[in-house]
Amino acid sequence: MQYSARYRNLPIKYKLRMIIMSVVTIALIFVSLATLAYDQLSLSSNMRNDLGILAEIFANHNTAALTFRDPKASTELLDGLRPKRNVLRAYVFDANGELFASYRNPSAPAIPKCLPLPPTPAGSNTAA
Repeated sequence: MQYSARYRNLPIKYKLRMIIMSVVTIALIFVSLATLAYDQLSLSSNMRNDLGILAEIFANHNTAALTFRDPKASTELLDGLRPKRNVLRAYVFDANGELFASYRNPSAPAIPKCLPLPPTPAGSNTAA
């Protein structure tokens, strides 16, 4: 009750300033939230795209290593991921689905010794 009486006694000049400041503040909050949401969605989309491109590049460059069964060459290629700090681990599987080469970022946390699941063929349906 005290605030409404105080607001009622203010001159119109101050009332208009308060209304304008309130509207501008609310608009800025909405714009900020929309910008943050867009940046978050854009960032995840860009990271997914970047990771897909990296996977294609490494797949194309690992064909010779897989053909000649040279895991050392494949591991050296995967070591090229070192500058990409957001890539923690990378694995290369052979045609039989067995682990051929792997990479672990030195800053990545250690995980128990377990092999990742090999990729499923593109046309197969597996139950989760």
